[in-house]
Amino acid sequence: AGAKWKDELVTVPFWANTQLLWYRKSVARAAGLDMTKPVTWDQLTEAARSEEKYLGVQGALAESMTVWVNALVASGGGQIIQNPDAPADQLQVGLQSAAGSKAAEIVSVIGREGLGGPGLPTQNENTSMILFQGEDGSFM
Repeated sequence: AGAKWKDELVTVPFWANTQLLWYRKSVARAAGLDMTKPVTWDQLTEAARSEEKYLGVQGALAESMTVWVNALVASGGGQIIQNPDAPADQLQVGLQSAAGSKAAEIVSVIGREGLGGPGLPTQNENTSMILFQGEDGSFM
């Protein structure tokens, strides 16, 4: 789908921002999460909080945070651009929606409670990966 425009293949599918949840089995088990079933961000933040661990998320004002926010909005059933095929002057942004509000709440809780680690404001993909790999990592 990432290589198509208006249902026509326009390039070779080479790279896309795939949304995966990496997790430590030990942390999920200790928090009582059944990872064979879907989990919510509320469950992940509670697990990180209760186990005193960090979430590997991106806070750098760059592409890394954009991808995370887009994933948060999409996982809430919304989309950032409501009508992507429209001309630029007619685009409608979907951040002021229930999904956008929930995404903002999730980012706020993680930041306010320090669940993203001490470097969250400048944390990119590599930094969050290193955090996840450390002793205090939980979910990424």
